[in-house]
Amino acid sequence: MVEVADDGSLCMSKSLGPTVIRRQDAPLVYEHVASIYAMLPQHIKTKDHLLSGHAEGYDIGFDKSFDADSEFDFKLIEYLMKIKYQL
Repeated sequence: MVEVADDGSLCMSKSLGPTVIRRQDAPLVYEHVASIYAMLPQHIKTKDHLLSGHAEGYDIGFDKSFDADSEFDFKLIEYLMKIKYQL
């Protein structure tokens, strides 16, 4: 993953120096997606970020993690669903 540097250019979010050449050799990272959150009301009232304190993740799996952010995404997902479920 990349992030925007102070000068506006893109840089690696997690750099380990020159030792990581291939993506397959990089450390495992996860994308933070806004799907489901379960937390105590007190956490929301006292913390400044959803992931403050002890946070655990849940792997929703590759085949259930589509984002439909555009008309193209929706059509692609619709096509894949038709193939999977023979619609």
